[in-house]
Amino acid sequence: MSSYLASTAVRARSQIAPLGKRFSSGHGEYKIFPFNHKQGESQPVKFAVKQLAFMGVAFFIPFGAIWFRWHKPGGIKNP
Repeated sequence: MSSYLASTAVRARSQIAPLGKRFSSGHGEYKIFPFNHKQGESQPVKFAVKQLAFMGVAFFIPFGAIWFRWHKPGGIKNP
């Protein structure tokens, strides 16, 4: 009985495995960051500088926009 269950499980797994390739988009990896995570292992200082610069700019944009809106003519700080 257990050999029957084992063979059934192996057969079921072999039928499911090809489905992942059939439905994959084939577009490759997403490259949304300007740095490669593998670079962190080979060049950690360069990786850290790139990552901090990218995230620092992205974090500063909303605060810069608020500062600009407050200090423009007719803004909150400059009526």
